Order: sequence, then structure tokens, then C-alpha cells
Amino acid sequence: MGKVPIAVAKMAQAHQKPVIALAGGTSKDAYKCNEMGIQAFFPTIRRIASETETLQTATTLAAIQEAAEQLFRFAQIF
Repeated sequence: MGKVPIAVAKMAQAHQKPVIALAGGTSKDAYKCNEMGIQAFFPTIRRIASETETLQTATTLAAIQEAAEQLFRFAQIF
């Protein structure tokens, strides 16, 4: 729900482009992103981990890569 993702969504709307967001984790009110112009969002954290672990660069990069891979696999269906 940060300012940057919403600003990107608004710019994309102006150019009629969809926005898909990858986020470390999501809260119960994350659906509000959809109301602000983000078509879909996906959390990258898929398991319980300590804050220290989730904030490590290697962990973050692996989580983003795994989430993106699954997203692109899904997109290939269509």
C-alpha cells in the first residue's frame, strides 16, 4: 500500500497497461491495492520465517524469483 506502487498503477492506468505487484507479504486489507489500480498482487513469502531471514538479500531475491516464475507459468496458460 505504499506510495510508489500506487503511483505506478496510476501511470499505468493512464496508458491502459495492467499492473501486477509482487510483495514480501500482504495484510488482510491488501485487496485495497486492487481498488487503487493494481490488477493483482502476489506475496513472495510462502513460509514462516524470522524477520532477520526474510530481510536477507539472498532470501528476498530467491523469493521474488520463485513468485515470478509461478506467475509466468500461470500466464502461459492463457
